[in-house]
Amino acid sequence: MLAPAGTAPEVVQRIGQSVKTALDEPAFRERLRAQGFEAIGGTPADFADRIRSDAVKFPALLQQTGVSVN
Repeated sequence: MLAPAGTAPEVVQRIGQSVKTALDEPAFRERLRAQGFEAIGGTPADFADRIRSDAVKFPALLQQTGVSVN
């Protein structure tokens, strides 16, 4: 789940909590798994750290797609 840069922290936290609630449901996790997704949890800050880490690993892909990390 992504939000635009500058999204209010309380909105980010609310989205994060909603995602956590969904991921805590076994039926939802199974639906994701059936579609080939691996559900991993974490906080919004954990996810931001992961995106930053991946941005270092995949600069060419980011440049090709025009994605930026804020």
